[in-house]
Amino acid sequence: MESSARPARTPRDLGRRLRQYLKAGVLQVWVLDPDEGEVDVYAAGSLQTLTAKNKLEAPDILPGFSVSVARLFE
Repeated sequence: MESSARPARTPRDLGRRLRQYLKAGVLQVWVLDPDEGEVDVYAAGSLQTLTAKNKLEAPDILPGFSVSVARLFE
């Protein structure tokens, strides 16, 4: 598996990396897009796009964690 320290350079790279993480058992992958101020939340078989008006939460993975998407891009 590739190191997460090196950013995906193309959409194909990102797709490959997402598949690798999910196949390895990662429950969610969060991809932040600072240009759009959005967070894409990938889970097995699903994609949810969060905007500034949403909160990023993962109660099954990180109980009690909650952050406004807008705050991530301040």
